[in-house]
Amino acid sequence: MVDSESDHSAADCEERIAKFQQLAARLQHDINSPLTALLAEAQMLALDEQLPEDKAAEVEQIVELARRLVLVVRELDSLRGQTAPS
Repeated sequence: MVDSESDHSAADCEERIAKFQQLAARLQHDINSPLTALLAEAQMLALDEQLPEDKAAEVEQIVELARRLVLVVRELDSLRGQTAPS
């Protein structure tokens, strides 16, 4: 009886991990596409030499925050590859 409960619990755990990995993959894809476009636009704006200094600082902050989000998205990718603990 204990083995059956253990097997059922392990199967439930594996199913939850699989669902979590699917969610991580979907989130990574859904965030990465617009984030890439946002970062590219902000970087292009940052290159504009006619941009007022205060606006250039704001654009640079946007670039930095977008780069931080890129790291978060990469962490989602690492979560996708994790498996259940033995």
